Amino acid sequence: MNVQFNKAKTLHALLYVANRIQRKDFHKIFKLIYFADRQHLADWGRPITGDTYIATDAGPVPSRLYDMLKIVRGDSYLPDTEGLGYYYQIENWMYVKPLVDAD
Repeated sequence: MNVQFNKAKTLHALLYVANRIQRKDFHKIFKLIYFADRQHLADWGRPITGDTYIATDAGPVPSRLYDMLKIVRGDSYLPDTEGLGYYYQIENWMYVKPLVDAD
């Protein structure tokens, strides 16, 4: 199966989840998006985001989403050339503060 990463869907999945949960830390968001991707794959034969998940001791980490969060947080090797800071901010190093709702 050839699955392509979809940055727009990933961004809006992040915003959807972050706007609807109380604890908005990376760990909680990563787990919820992982379970949503897994269920969507089981139901429809393809994931929502197309991200690659990395297994860690704390649970699955969507690699490209984590990179997107680090860009806004300011510790990525990539600059925010796509304006991700318009959609969300990172507070206290690991909490996502959504600035807009998902499309």
